[in-house]
Amino acid sequence: MPKTVKWLGVLLAVQIVMAVGFNLPTLWPSMQPGAAPLVEVAQNQINRIALEGPEHAKVVLIKEGETWVLPELGKFPADSNRVNTVLEKITRSKTSTPIAVTAGAKARFKVDDEVFERRITLAENDKPLATLYVGSSPGLRRSYVRVGGNDAIFALELATYDVPVQLTDWEDKTVLHLEKNDITALEIAGLRIEQAAQPASSPSSIQADNQPHPAVTPPTWEAKGLEAGRRLELKPDAVDNLTRLLADLSFENVLGRDLSPEYGLEKPLLTIMLSRKTGDTLTYFLGKSSKNNDYTLKISNRPEYFRLPSYRATALLEAADRKQLLNTASGTPTPTKS
Repeated sequence: MPKTVKWLGVLLAVQIVMAVGFNLPTLWPSMQPGAAPLVEVAQNQINRIALEGPEHAKVVLIKEGETWVLPELGKFPADSNRVNTVLEKITRSKTSTPIAVTAGAKARFKVDDEVFERRITLAENDKPLATLYVGSSPGLRRSYVRVGGNDAIFALELATYDVPVQLTDWEDKTVLHLEKNDITALEIAGLRIEQAAQPASSPSSIQADNQPHPAVTPPTWEAKGLEAGRRLELKPDAVDNLTRLLADLSFENVLGRDLSPEYGLEKPLLTIMLSRKTGDTLTYFLGKSSKNNDYTLKISNRPEYFRLPSYRATALLEAADRKQLLNTASGTPTPTKS
């Protein structure tokens, strides 16, 4: 019995080696002798990409300087990291033995000129450099691919969800982000919150270059104005939470540059004026549609209107509530003249 088990183990090992050997060209094509580039295009040549999918879905990206933008959204910034990651994968991929080369295989693997999951056209201005057809998947995070003008079909580590054909998936969701420490003042419904002046550092407190730097002290916030004869007292954690939400503000999708009555911005739910260290002031307007739970954000330094996820909008509304920001249980009475 042990001898039989031993031989079965040897047989299984041989089968595994044979399976890996047969599939090696598709698993690691760049390691094979004679491996050639998938496309003969340098990444720095490409400044225009057209992504097409089923049912005429299409996204175009163009490069201006070092930044990728979406022309259909008035050149709104695209997620350049995502674009460059896809381009690196395509331009640096190597091929060796094709999986198939027949006309029937093109349709079967969905890499035909007319039947495909994705058609990626790489161009320099209006000059096409290469076209890549992305088809069905042979496994996790992989797709069959074919270069336009060539019958050879390969398997590439590129999934269709890596190259979506919806504009919102390519928008740079960090466009509205700020440095939290860049915020110096907020004004919400008559309540003004300012950073308190920090004491100047004494000569003895200056850090030497070869010494570890101390942790940055979080700013101290002060409320300006009086309420019922008392100085307003802030809740530090609540102000910190509000500045964090504003600094890390992300949107769901860009709505365009045209104002719609459905945005609910004629009577916004929330208006915040935010001052920065640079001296400029940003004004945030948050509206809600009367027909549904859609929230729309407009910021004074951007021409676009943004859809905010409901959870993010409600979190911002709650954080900016006067009751959340002020400690109403206490306060310092103002001195009266005798």
